[in-house]
Amino acid sequence: MRRCLLDAALFLFLTAIYLIFAPGHLFTVDSVEVYRTAESLVRDHDLEIERPYPLSGVDTKHFYSKYGVGQVIAVLPLYLVGEAVAGWPWGRSFFVRTYAEGFGGDPRIFFVSLFNVFVTAATALLVLRCCMRLGYRARTGLWVAWIYGLATLAFPHSRDFFQHPLTAWMLLFAFHALLAHRRSGGSGWLLLGGVALGYGMLTRPVSVVAWPVHFALLAHAWRKEGGRRKWLREAVAFLLPLVGAFCVQLAYNHARYGSPFTFGYFSMDDRPGFSTPLYVGLYGYLFSPGRSIFLYSPPLIAALLALPPFLRRFRVEGYGVLSIFLLFLGCYATWHV
Repeated sequence: MRRCLLDAALFLFLTAIYLIFAPGHLFTVDSVEVYRTAESLVRDHDLEIERPYPLSGVDTKHFYSKYGVGQVIAVLPLYLVGEAVAGWPWGRSFFVRTYAEGFGGDPRIFFVSLFNVFVTAATALLVLRCCMRLGYRARTGLWVAWIYGLATLAFPHSRDFFQHPLTAWMLLFAFHALLAHRRSGGSGWLLLGGVALGYGMLTRPVSVVAWPVHFALLAHAWRKEGGRRKWLREAVAFLLPLVGAFCVQLAYNHARYGSPFTFGYFSMDDRPGFSTPLYVGLYGYLFSPGRSIFLYSPPLIAALLALPPFLRRFRVEGYGVLSIFLLFLGCYATWHV
Protein backbone atom coordinates (compact mmCIF):
# COMPACT_ATOMS: atom_id res chain seq x y z
CA MET A 1 0.00 0.00 0.00
CA ARG A 2 2.81 2.39 0.91
CA ARG A 3 4.57 1.64 -2.37
CA CYS A 4 1.39 2.42 -4.34
CA LEU A 5 0.99 5.73 -2.53
CA LEU A 6 4.62 6.61 -3.24
CA ASP A 7 4.21 5.80 -6.93
CA ALA A 8 0.97 7.78 -7.18
CA ALA A 9 2.45 10.78 -5.38
CA LEU A 10 5.49 10.93 -7.67
CA PHE A 11 3.42 10.51 -10.83
CA LEU A 12 0.81 13.11 -9.85
CA PHE A 13 3.45 15.58 -8.63
CA LEU A 14 5.39 15.51 -11.90
CA THR A 15 2.23 15.45 -14.00
CA ALA A 16 0.98 18.58 -12.26
CA ILE A 17 4.26 20.40 -12.91
CA TYR A 18 4.36 19.33 -16.55
CA LEU A 19 0.75 20.42 -17.06
CA ILE A 20 1.61 23.90 -15.80
CA PHE A 21 4.19 24.25 -18.57
CA ALA A 22 2.25 22.35 -21.26
CA PRO A 23 1.74 24.53 -24.37
CA GLY A 24 -1.57 23.02 -25.49
CA HIS A 25 -0.53 22.93 -29.15
CA LEU A 26 1.99 21.26 -31.46
CA PHE A 27 5.30 22.89 -32.33
CA THR A 28 6.63 21.08 -35.41
CA VAL A 29 5.48 19.54 -38.66
CA ASP A 30 6.96 16.25 -37.42
CA SER A 31 4.43 16.26 -34.61
CA VAL A 32 1.68 17.24 -37.03
CA GLU A 33 2.49 14.19 -39.18
CA VAL A 34 1.90 11.86 -36.22
CA TYR A 35 -1.24 13.75 -35.19
CA ARG A 36 -2.71 13.65 -38.69
CA THR A 37 -1.96 9.94 -38.97
CA ALA A 38 -3.94 9.34 -35.77
CA GLU A 39 -6.71 11.58 -37.12
CA SER A 40 -6.81 9.66 -40.40
CA LEU A 41 -6.89 6.35 -38.55
CA VAL A 42 -9.94 7.44 -36.53
CA ARG A 43 -11.85 9.20 -39.29
CA ASP A 44 -10.93 7.22 -42.42
CA HIS A 45 -9.53 3.99 -40.94
CA ASP A 46 -6.42 4.66 -43.01
CA LEU A 47 -2.84 5.79 -42.37
CA GLU A 48 -2.60 8.01 -45.45
CA ILE A 49 -2.49 11.74 -44.77
CA GLU A 50 -2.02 15.03 -46.57
CA ARG A 51 1.56 16.23 -46.31
CA PRO A 52 1.80 18.99 -43.65
CA TYR A 53 4.22 21.01 -45.79
CA PRO A 54 4.50 21.32 -49.59
CA LEU A 55 7.48 19.93 -51.50
CA SER A 56 8.18 20.46 -55.18
CA GLY A 57 7.55 17.37 -57.27
CA VAL A 58 6.02 15.38 -54.41
CA ASP A 59 2.36 14.35 -54.13
CA THR A 60 1.11 16.16 -51.03
CA LYS A 61 -2.35 14.58 -51.10
CA HIS A 62 -1.25 10.96 -50.70
CA PHE A 63 1.49 10.86 -48.11
CA TYR A 64 2.61 8.45 -45.40
CA SER A 65 4.50 9.65 -42.35
CA LYS A 66 7.92 8.10 -41.86
CA TYR A 67 7.32 7.90 -38.11
CA GLY A 68 6.38 4.66 -36.41
CA VAL A 69 2.82 3.62 -35.80
CA GLY A 70 3.40 3.01 -32.07
CA GLN A 71 2.76 6.56 -30.91
CA VAL A 72 -0.14 6.91 -33.34
CA ILE A 73 -1.92 4.02 -31.61
CA ALA A 74 -0.92 5.07 -28.09
CA VAL A 75 -2.33 8.57 -28.52
CA LEU A 76 -5.75 7.48 -29.79
CA PRO A 77 -7.45 7.67 -26.34
CA LEU A 78 -6.42 11.32 -25.96
CA TYR A 79 -7.53 12.06 -29.51
CA LEU A 80 -10.94 10.54 -28.77
CA VAL A 81 -11.24 12.66 -25.62
CA GLY A 82 -10.58 15.73 -27.76
CA GLU A 83 -13.11 14.48 -30.30
CA ALA A 84 -15.74 14.25 -27.58
CA VAL A 85 -14.96 17.75 -26.28
CA ALA A 86 -15.08 19.14 -29.83
CA GLY A 87 -18.65 17.90 -30.08
CA TRP A 88 -19.78 20.10 -27.20
CA PRO A 89 -21.14 23.56 -28.13
CA TRP A 90 -18.52 25.44 -26.12
CA GLY A 91 -15.62 23.08 -26.81
CA ARG A 92 -14.28 24.28 -30.14
CA SER A 93 -14.81 28.01 -29.48
CA PHE A 94 -12.93 27.86 -26.15
CA PHE A 95 -9.87 26.11 -27.62
CA VAL A 96 -9.79 28.34 -30.69
CA ARG A 97 -9.64 31.41 -28.44
CA THR A 98 -7.16 29.99 -25.92
CA TYR A 99 -4.77 27.68 -27.80
CA ALA A 100 -4.66 29.02 -31.34
CA GLU A 101 -0.87 29.55 -31.33
CA GLY A 102 1.21 27.36 -33.67
CA PHE A 103 -0.48 24.12 -34.66
CA GLY A 104 -3.35 24.55 -32.22
CA GLY A 105 -6.83 25.88 -31.71
CA ASP A 106 -8.52 22.47 -31.71
CA PRO A 107 -9.49 20.38 -28.65
CA ARG A 108 -8.17 17.24 -30.35
CA ILE A 109 -4.76 18.83 -30.80
CA PHE A 110 -4.85 20.13 -27.23
CA PHE A 111 -5.36 16.73 -25.64
CA VAL A 112 -2.96 14.96 -28.00
CA SER A 113 -0.27 17.53 -27.16
CA LEU A 114 -0.48 16.44 -23.51
CA PHE A 115 0.62 12.89 -24.33
CA ASN A 116 4.25 13.28 -23.30
CA VAL A 117 3.22 14.91 -20.03
CA PHE A 118 1.94 11.55 -18.84
CA VAL A 119 4.65 9.50 -20.54
CA THR A 120 7.48 11.50 -18.98
CA ALA A 121 5.93 11.29 -15.52
CA ALA A 122 5.52 7.53 -16.01
CA THR A 123 9.17 7.26 -17.05
CA ALA A 124 10.28 9.01 -13.86
CA LEU A 125 8.16 6.50 -11.97
CA LEU A 126 10.05 3.70 -13.72
CA VAL A 127 13.33 5.32 -12.70
CA LEU A 128 12.18 5.10 -9.08
CA ARG A 129 11.17 1.47 -9.51
CA CYS A 130 14.50 0.54 -11.14
CA CYS A 131 16.42 2.16 -8.30
CA MET A 132 14.46 0.17 -5.75
CA ARG A 133 14.91 -3.04 -7.78
CA LEU A 134 18.65 -2.45 -7.54
CA GLY A 135 18.41 -2.25 -3.77
CA TYR A 136 18.40 1.50 -3.15
CA ARG A 137 16.09 3.05 -0.58
CA ALA A 138 12.87 4.74 -1.67
CA ARG A 139 14.25 8.15 -0.68
CA THR A 140 17.26 7.70 -2.95
CA GLY A 141 15.03 6.52 -5.79
CA LEU A 142 12.78 9.55 -5.37
CA TRP A 143 15.73 11.93 -5.62
CA VAL A 144 16.96 10.24 -8.78
CA ALA A 145 13.45 10.32 -10.27
CA TRP A 146 13.03 14.01 -9.44
CA ILE A 147 16.41 14.83 -10.95
CA TYR A 148 15.51 12.92 -14.09
CA GLY A 149 12.08 14.52 -14.37
CA LEU A 150 12.99 18.12 -13.54
CA ALA A 151 16.69 18.66 -14.27
CA THR A 152 17.30 16.90 -17.59
CA LEU A 153 16.05 17.09 -21.16
CA ALA A 154 13.12 14.95 -20.07
CA PHE A 155 11.41 18.13 -18.82
CA PRO A 156 11.33 20.03 -22.14
CA HIS A 157 10.48 16.82 -24.00
CA SER A 158 7.33 16.57 -21.86
CA ARG A 159 6.11 19.73 -23.61
CA ASP A 160 6.53 18.39 -27.13
CA PHE A 161 5.03 15.53 -29.10
CA PHE A 162 8.13 13.71 -30.29
CA GLN A 163 8.35 9.93 -29.99
CA HIS A 164 11.51 9.85 -27.87
CA PRO A 165 9.75 9.87 -24.45
CA LEU A 166 7.56 6.89 -25.34
CA THR A 167 10.55 5.02 -26.76
CA ALA A 168 12.52 5.74 -23.58
CA TRP A 169 9.64 4.44 -21.45
CA MET A 170 9.49 1.21 -23.43
CA LEU A 171 13.24 0.59 -23.23
CA LEU A 172 13.34 1.39 -19.53
CA PHE A 173 10.34 -0.83 -18.83
CA ALA A 174 12.08 -3.71 -20.61
CA PHE A 175 15.15 -3.12 -18.43
CA HIS A 176 12.95 -3.03 -15.32
CA ALA A 177 11.27 -6.26 -16.44
CA LEU A 178 14.66 -7.97 -16.63
CA LEU A 179 15.50 -6.75 -13.12
CA ALA A 180 12.16 -8.02 -11.83
CA HIS A 181 12.63 -11.37 -13.58
CA ARG A 182 16.00 -11.82 -11.93
CA ARG A 183 14.36 -11.60 -8.53
CA SER A 184 11.01 -13.33 -9.09
CA GLY A 185 11.75 -15.71 -11.96
CA GLY A 186 9.04 -16.97 -14.27
CA SER A 187 8.15 -15.87 -17.77
CA GLY A 188 5.58 -13.15 -17.02
CA TRP A 189 8.03 -10.29 -16.67
CA LEU A 190 9.94 -11.44 -19.75
CA LEU A 191 6.75 -11.45 -21.81
CA LEU A 192 6.00 -7.88 -20.71
CA GLY A 193 9.59 -6.86 -21.39
CA GLY A 194 9.40 -8.32 -24.89
CA VAL A 195 6.13 -6.48 -25.55
CA ALA A 196 7.76 -3.23 -24.42
CA LEU A 197 10.81 -3.71 -26.65
CA GLY A 198 8.62 -4.60 -29.61
CA TYR A 199 6.35 -1.61 -29.10
CA GLY A 200 9.39 0.61 -28.75
CA MET A 201 10.47 -0.49 -32.22
CA LEU A 202 7.00 0.27 -33.59
CA THR A 203 7.36 3.74 -32.08
CA ARG A 204 10.90 4.40 -33.32
CA PRO A 205 12.50 1.60 -35.35
CA VAL A 206 15.96 2.82 -34.39
CA SER A 207 15.36 1.45 -30.89
CA VAL A 208 16.37 -2.00 -32.15
CA VAL A 209 19.97 -0.95 -31.45
CA ALA A 210 19.21 -1.62 -27.76
CA TRP A 211 17.91 -5.15 -28.33
CA PRO A 212 21.32 -6.90 -28.18
CA VAL A 213 21.96 -5.38 -24.75
CA HIS A 214 18.67 -6.70 -23.41
CA PHE A 215 19.45 -10.11 -24.90
CA ALA A 216 22.84 -10.07 -23.18
CA LEU A 217 21.27 -9.18 -19.82
CA LEU A 218 18.83 -12.06 -20.16
CA ALA A 219 21.60 -14.47 -21.16
CA HIS A 220 23.60 -13.44 -18.10
CA ALA A 221 20.62 -14.21 -15.87
CA TRP A 222 20.45 -17.69 -17.40
CA ARG A 223 24.05 -18.37 -16.40
CA LYS A 224 23.09 -18.37 -12.74
CA GLU A 225 19.98 -20.53 -12.72
CA GLY A 226 17.61 -22.74 -14.68
CA GLY A 227 17.96 -25.58 -17.14
CA ARG A 228 17.45 -25.80 -20.87
CA ARG A 229 13.69 -26.26 -20.59
CA LYS A 230 13.39 -23.11 -18.47
CA TRP A 231 15.63 -21.20 -20.88
CA LEU A 232 13.51 -22.28 -23.84
CA ARG A 233 10.26 -21.25 -22.15
CA GLU A 234 11.65 -17.86 -21.18
CA ALA A 235 13.25 -17.28 -24.58
CA VAL A 236 9.92 -17.89 -26.30
CA ALA A 237 8.15 -15.51 -23.89
CA PHE A 238 10.72 -12.78 -24.52
CA LEU A 239 11.22 -13.23 -28.27
CA LEU A 240 7.66 -13.91 -29.43
CA PRO A 241 6.48 -10.28 -28.99
CA LEU A 242 9.64 -9.06 -30.74
CA VAL A 243 9.04 -11.30 -33.74
CA GLY A 244 5.41 -10.18 -33.88
CA ALA A 245 6.33 -6.50 -33.68
CA PHE A 246 9.01 -6.93 -36.34
CA CYS A 247 6.49 -8.53 -38.69
CA VAL A 248 4.04 -5.68 -38.07
CA GLN A 249 6.79 -3.15 -38.84
CA LEU A 250 7.70 -4.91 -42.10
CA ALA A 251 4.04 -5.00 -43.14
CA TYR A 252 3.68 -1.30 -42.26
CA ASN A 253 6.75 -0.46 -44.36
CA HIS A 254 5.38 -2.42 -47.31
CA ALA A 255 2.00 -0.69 -47.06
CA ARG A 256 3.65 2.75 -47.08
CA TYR A 257 6.60 2.37 -49.44
CA GLY A 258 6.06 -0.89 -51.34
CA SER A 259 9.03 -2.56 -49.66
CA PRO A 260 9.19 -4.16 -46.20
CA PHE A 261 12.75 -2.95 -45.71
CA THR A 262 12.18 0.73 -46.49
CA PHE A 263 11.69 2.62 -43.23
CA GLY A 264 11.60 6.16 -44.63
CA TYR A 265 14.54 7.45 -42.60
CA PHE A 266 17.42 6.72 -44.92
CA SER A 267 16.16 8.98 -47.68
CA MET A 268 13.91 11.88 -46.79
CA ASP A 269 13.30 14.87 -49.03
CA ASP A 270 16.26 13.75 -51.19
CA ARG A 271 18.59 14.07 -48.19
CA PRO A 272 20.29 10.98 -46.73
CA GLY A 273 19.06 10.44 -43.18
CA PHE A 274 22.20 9.14 -41.47
CA SER A 275 24.94 11.05 -43.29
CA THR A 276 26.73 13.16 -40.68
CA PRO A 277 30.34 12.07 -40.00
CA LEU A 278 30.48 10.28 -36.66
CA TYR A 279 33.13 12.55 -35.15
CA VAL A 280 31.10 15.65 -36.05
CA GLY A 281 27.97 14.30 -34.41
CA LEU A 282 29.83 13.16 -31.29
CA TYR A 283 31.40 16.58 -30.88
CA GLY A 284 28.00 18.20 -31.29
CA TYR A 285 26.22 16.03 -28.74
CA LEU A 286 29.04 16.05 -26.18
CA PHE A 287 30.88 19.37 -26.41
CA SER A 288 29.16 21.93 -28.65
CA PRO A 289 27.49 24.93 -26.96
CA GLY A 290 24.32 24.39 -28.98
CA ARG A 291 23.65 20.68 -28.36
CA SER A 292 25.89 19.30 -25.62
CA ILE A 293 23.94 16.90 -23.40
CA PHE A 294 26.06 18.03 -20.45
CA LEU A 295 24.86 21.62 -20.86
CA TYR A 296 21.19 20.74 -21.20
CA SER A 297 21.24 17.83 -18.71
CA PRO A 298 23.77 18.98 -16.07
CA PRO A 299 23.19 15.98 -13.74
CA LEU A 300 25.03 13.89 -16.33
CA ILE A 301 28.26 15.52 -15.13
CA ALA A 302 27.62 14.14 -11.64
CA ALA A 303 26.64 10.83 -13.22
CA LEU A 304 30.10 10.58 -14.81
CA LEU A 305 31.68 10.96 -11.38
CA ALA A 306 29.36 8.33 -9.88
CA LEU A 307 29.81 5.89 -12.76
CA PRO A 308 32.95 4.04 -11.55
CA PRO A 309 31.55 3.07 -8.12
CA PHE A 310 28.20 2.19 -9.72
CA LEU A 311 29.95 -0.13 -12.19
CA ARG A 312 31.83 -1.79 -9.35
CA ARG A 313 28.61 -2.43 -7.43
CA PHE A 314 26.33 -3.28 -10.38
CA ARG A 315 28.73 -4.47 -13.04
CA VAL A 316 26.28 -6.19 -15.40
CA GLU A 317 23.44 -3.66 -15.11
CA GLY A 318 25.83 -0.71 -15.25
CA TYR A 319 27.59 -1.84 -18.38
CA GLY A 320 24.19 -2.66 -19.89
CA VAL A 321 22.88 0.87 -19.37
CA LEU A 322 26.18 2.36 -20.54
CA SER A 323 26.09 0.22 -23.69
CA ILE A 324 22.56 1.38 -24.54
CA PHE A 325 23.64 5.00 -24.08
CA LEU A 326 26.70 4.57 -26.32
CA LEU A 327 24.73 2.73 -29.01
CA PHE A 328 22.12 5.48 -29.22
CA LEU A 329 24.78 8.19 -29.08
CA GLY A 330 26.66 6.63 -31.97
CA CYS A 331 23.49 6.14 -33.98
CA TYR A 332 22.08 9.64 -33.55
CA ALA A 333 25.49 11.25 -34.00
CA THR A 334 25.28 10.32 -37.69
CA TRP A 335 21.77 11.76 -38.18
CA HIS A 336 21.67 14.84 -40.39
CA VAL A 337 20.87 18.13 -38.67
